[in-house]
Amino acid sequence: MAKEMANYLPGVDASKIMILMSFYSLPNIVFAFIGGFVINGVLGLKNGAITFAITVFVGYTIEIIGVFSNQFGLMYMSRLIFGLGGESIQITANAYIIKSYYFQHKYDYTDIKAGVVTGTVFIIASVVSPIIGFLVDVFSCSIYWMQSGLHSVGAVWCTSWPMVALIVKREHIGTALGLTQSIQNLGLSTIFILVGYISKTCLICLLSITSIGNEKRIIE
Repeated sequence: MAKEMANYLPGVDASKIMILMSFYSLPNIVFAFIGGFVINGVLGLKNGAITFAITVFVGYTIEIIGVFSNQFGLMYMSRLIFGLGGESIQITANAYIIKSYYFQHKYDYTDIKAGVVTGTVFIIASVVSPIIGFLVDVFSCSIYWMQSGLHSVGAVWCTSWPMVALIVKREHIGTALGLTQSIQNLGLSTIFILVGYISKTCLICLLSITSIGNEKRIIE
């Protein structure tokens, strides 16, 4: 993505792209929690979904204008607006699903049985993880194990969101989901900026090493 945008927008490097990506998550470190509270206490699910959907549309529209007009600052603003709506509408959707299809009622499970089903994945992980570590040491091929492990990320969301419904009272689900989303966005925004800084620093180091090598060859 950085390469394509650098060709289209002058003066854009990987670090700026990563900062642009982090602008989606930065406001949601705080606003996702506020959005969850607003959904619970002010707007409700229906009005909240409509409001945040409009916010997403406005953010997308501004981003398109920023791309076609080659204004990177406008793209920063669009990512902020899009992030405000995008994460909050996700909270709204999750809150609606939990309230409408509360899985204890859906499958007629008791709280204990539902907790056992939810926790099974972590029990399996505690047993399987040492085995996988041993296999990696024996057979190597770490990159393939890493690729296979990426598929399990999807299982995290399948288990983490239902756990909110187990722990929190139904009238506070929106606020709880908002807090969860805030913590997630804190990690995302930090990682994006860190990746951009590392990629830029590594590129500078690589260019420095290459130039030193060329100078040595010339001297020789």
